[in-house]
Amino acid sequence: MEKQRKINTFVICGLIVIVVAMSIGYAALSQRLDIAGTATIKNSASSWNIYFSNVENAVGGTGSWATAPNISTDTGNTGSSNKISFSCELSAPGDFCTVTATIKNGGTTTAKYSGYTFSVDSSEIKETTKTLASGAKVTITPESTWTVGTSTLAKNDTGTFVIKMELPSDLTTLPTDDTQHSVTLNINFVQNT
Repeated sequence: MEKQRKINTFVICGLIVIVVAMSIGYAALSQRLDIAGTATIKNSASSWNIYFSNVENAVGGTGSWATAPNISTDTGNTGSSNKISFSCELSAPGDFCTVTATIKNGGTTTAKYSGYTFSVDSSEIKETTKTLASGAKVTITPESTWTVGTSTLAKNDTGTFVIKMELPSDLTTLPTDDTQHSVTLNINFVQNT
Protein backbone atom coordinates (compact mmCIF):
# COMPACT_ATOMS: atom_id res chain seq x y z
CA MET A 1 0.00 0.00 0.00
CA GLU A 2 2.86 2.27 0.81
CA LYS A 3 4.32 1.53 -2.57
CA GLN A 4 1.03 2.46 -4.27
CA ARG A 5 0.90 5.74 -2.36
CA LYS A 6 4.46 6.62 -3.45
CA ILE A 7 3.51 5.87 -7.07
CA ASN A 8 0.34 8.03 -6.80
CA THR A 9 2.32 10.87 -5.21
CA PHE A 10 4.96 10.57 -7.89
CA VAL A 11 2.28 10.59 -10.65
CA ILE A 12 0.49 13.61 -9.13
CA CYS A 13 3.76 15.51 -8.77
CA GLY A 14 4.65 14.58 -12.33
CA LEU A 15 1.28 15.84 -13.60
CA ILE A 16 1.71 19.11 -11.69
CA VAL A 17 5.17 19.55 -13.19
CA ILE A 18 3.79 18.82 -16.70
CA VAL A 19 0.90 21.32 -16.27
CA VAL A 20 3.26 24.02 -14.96
CA ALA A 21 5.69 23.34 -17.81
CA MET A 22 2.87 23.57 -20.38
CA SER A 23 1.69 26.87 -18.87
CA ILE A 24 5.19 28.32 -19.01
CA GLY A 25 5.65 26.98 -22.54
CA TYR A 26 2.36 28.52 -23.71
CA ALA A 27 3.27 31.88 -22.17
CA ALA A 28 6.70 31.72 -23.79
CA LEU A 29 5.33 30.74 -27.20
CA SER A 30 2.34 33.08 -27.42
CA GLN A 31 2.49 36.73 -28.31
CA ARG A 32 0.01 39.45 -29.27
CA LEU A 33 0.75 41.66 -32.27
CA ASP A 34 -0.84 45.13 -32.50
CA ILE A 35 -1.07 47.49 -35.45
CA ALA A 36 -2.02 51.11 -34.87
CA GLY A 37 -2.10 53.89 -37.41
CA THR A 38 -4.15 56.61 -39.06
CA ALA A 39 -5.57 57.08 -42.54
CA THR A 40 -6.29 60.50 -44.01
CA ILE A 41 -8.94 60.81 -46.69
CA LYS A 42 -8.14 63.83 -48.81
CA ASN A 43 -10.73 65.66 -50.87
CA SER A 44 -8.79 68.09 -52.94
CA ALA A 45 -8.79 69.34 -56.48
CA SER A 46 -5.91 66.99 -57.24
CA SER A 47 -7.92 63.86 -56.43
CA TRP A 48 -11.57 64.79 -57.12
CA ASN A 49 -12.44 67.50 -59.60
CA ILE A 50 -15.35 66.94 -61.99
CA TYR A 51 -16.31 70.21 -63.64
CA PHE A 52 -17.68 71.95 -66.73
CA SER A 53 -14.64 72.71 -68.88
CA ASN A 54 -16.50 74.30 -71.79
CA VAL A 55 -19.93 75.44 -72.88
CA GLU A 56 -21.02 75.99 -76.46
CA ASN A 57 -24.27 77.60 -77.52
CA ALA A 58 -26.35 77.96 -80.62
CA VAL A 59 -29.58 79.74 -81.52
CA GLY A 60 -31.81 79.32 -84.51
CA GLY A 61 -34.61 81.22 -86.21
CA THR A 62 -35.25 84.48 -84.43
CA GLY A 63 -34.20 83.03 -81.06
CA SER A 64 -31.73 85.04 -79.01
CA TRP A 65 -29.84 84.96 -75.74
CA ALA A 66 -31.02 87.26 -72.96
CA THR A 67 -28.03 85.85 -71.03
CA ALA A 68 -25.60 83.69 -72.98
CA PRO A 69 -24.54 80.46 -71.24
CA ASN A 70 -21.62 80.94 -68.87
CA ILE A 71 -19.78 78.69 -66.45
CA SER A 72 -19.43 79.74 -62.83
CA THR A 73 -18.35 78.27 -59.52
CA ASP A 74 -21.06 77.20 -57.11
CA THR A 75 -19.35 77.46 -53.72
CA GLY A 76 -21.74 74.87 -52.25
CA ASN A 77 -20.14 72.12 -54.34
CA THR A 78 -16.65 70.79 -54.94
CA GLY A 79 -15.11 71.67 -58.28
CA SER A 80 -13.63 74.60 -60.06
CA SER A 81 -16.57 75.33 -62.37
CA ASN A 82 -19.75 73.45 -61.73
CA LYS A 83 -22.71 75.59 -62.73
CA ILE A 84 -23.99 76.83 -66.08
CA SER A 85 -26.60 79.57 -66.24
CA PHE A 86 -28.40 80.99 -69.27
CA SER A 87 -31.57 82.67 -70.45
CA CYS A 88 -32.92 82.53 -74.00
CA GLU A 89 -35.89 84.10 -75.75
CA LEU A 90 -37.99 82.26 -78.33
CA SER A 91 -40.70 84.15 -80.20
CA ALA A 92 -41.67 82.21 -83.36
CA PRO A 93 -42.11 78.60 -84.50
CA GLY A 94 -38.71 77.14 -85.42
CA ASP A 95 -36.80 79.20 -82.83
CA PHE A 96 -34.42 77.28 -80.62
CA CYS A 97 -31.49 77.67 -78.27
CA THR A 98 -28.98 74.91 -77.52
CA VAL A 99 -26.45 74.61 -74.71
CA THR A 100 -23.72 71.95 -75.04
CA ALA A 101 -21.86 71.41 -71.76
CA THR A 102 -18.51 69.61 -71.73
CA ILE A 103 -17.78 67.77 -68.48
CA LYS A 104 -14.16 67.01 -67.57
CA ASN A 105 -12.45 64.96 -64.89
CA GLY A 106 -9.56 67.16 -63.79
CA GLY A 107 -8.73 65.00 -60.77
CA THR A 108 -6.86 61.75 -60.36
CA THR A 109 -9.82 59.69 -59.07
CA THR A 110 -11.95 57.97 -61.73
CA ALA A 111 -15.55 59.17 -61.55
CA LYS A 112 -18.59 57.01 -62.29
CA TYR A 113 -21.72 58.53 -63.80
CA SER A 114 -24.62 57.96 -61.40
CA GLY A 115 -27.44 59.63 -63.31
CA TYR A 116 -29.15 62.98 -63.55
CA THR A 117 -32.22 64.81 -62.39
CA PHE A 118 -34.07 66.92 -64.93
CA SER A 119 -36.70 69.42 -63.86
CA VAL A 120 -38.86 71.82 -65.82
CA ASP A 121 -40.82 74.45 -63.91
CA SER A 122 -39.91 72.71 -60.62
CA SER A 123 -41.38 69.35 -61.73
CA GLU A 124 -39.00 66.43 -62.13
CA ILE A 125 -39.11 64.93 -65.63
CA LYS A 126 -38.21 61.27 -66.21
CA GLU A 127 -38.08 61.38 -70.01
CA THR A 128 -35.47 63.23 -72.06
CA THR A 129 -38.03 65.30 -74.04
CA LYS A 130 -40.92 67.27 -72.59
CA THR A 131 -43.51 69.32 -74.48
CA LEU A 132 -44.84 72.13 -72.29
CA ALA A 133 -48.30 73.69 -72.16
CA SER A 134 -46.96 76.77 -73.98
CA GLY A 135 -46.02 74.53 -76.92
CA ALA A 136 -42.31 74.82 -76.22
CA LYS A 137 -40.27 71.64 -76.15
CA VAL A 138 -37.29 70.95 -73.89
CA THR A 139 -34.87 68.12 -74.72
CA ILE A 140 -31.74 66.85 -73.02
CA THR A 141 -29.32 64.63 -74.88
CA PRO A 142 -26.71 62.81 -72.83
CA GLU A 143 -23.76 61.66 -74.84
CA SER A 144 -24.51 58.16 -76.13
CA THR A 145 -21.88 56.66 -73.83
CA TRP A 146 -23.57 57.80 -70.57
CA THR A 147 -24.85 54.64 -68.86
CA VAL A 148 -25.83 54.92 -65.21
CA GLY A 149 -23.52 52.91 -62.96
CA THR A 150 -21.06 51.87 -65.67
CA SER A 151 -19.90 54.97 -67.59
CA THR A 152 -16.76 56.50 -66.14
CA LEU A 153 -14.54 59.51 -66.61
CA ALA A 154 -10.86 58.76 -65.96
CA LYS A 155 -8.31 61.51 -65.45
CA ASN A 156 -8.64 64.14 -68.23
CA ASP A 157 -11.60 62.35 -69.91
CA THR A 158 -14.55 64.46 -71.12
CA GLY A 159 -18.18 63.95 -72.08
CA THR A 160 -21.08 66.20 -73.05
CA PHE A 161 -24.70 66.89 -72.20
CA VAL A 162 -26.95 69.00 -74.43
CA ILE A 163 -30.05 70.99 -73.44
CA LYS A 164 -32.24 72.28 -76.25
CA MET A 165 -35.27 74.53 -75.85
CA GLU A 166 -37.37 75.11 -78.94
CA LEU A 167 -40.66 76.17 -80.40
CA PRO A 168 -41.36 73.40 -82.91
CA SER A 169 -41.66 74.59 -86.50
CA ASP A 170 -45.11 72.95 -86.78
CA LEU A 171 -46.46 74.93 -83.78
CA THR A 172 -49.68 76.68 -84.85
CA THR A 173 -50.46 78.86 -81.83
CA LEU A 174 -48.32 80.82 -79.44
CA PRO A 175 -49.26 81.97 -75.93
CA THR A 176 -50.89 85.41 -75.80
CA ASP A 177 -48.63 86.47 -72.89
CA ASP A 178 -44.93 85.91 -72.32
CA THR A 179 -44.39 82.51 -70.72
CA GLN A 180 -41.23 81.74 -68.82
CA HIS A 181 -39.99 78.20 -68.17
CA SER A 182 -37.25 77.24 -65.72
CA VAL A 183 -35.03 74.28 -66.63
CA THR A 184 -32.67 72.56 -64.17
CA LEU A 185 -30.34 69.67 -64.95
CA ASN A 186 -28.18 68.11 -62.23
CA ILE A 187 -25.58 65.61 -63.46
CA ASN A 188 -24.23 63.30 -60.76
CA PHE A 189 -20.92 61.48 -60.38
CA VAL A 190 -19.53 59.28 -57.62
CA GLN A 191 -16.11 57.75 -57.02
CA ASN A 192 -15.60 54.64 -59.13
CA THR A 193 -14.84 51.74 -56.80
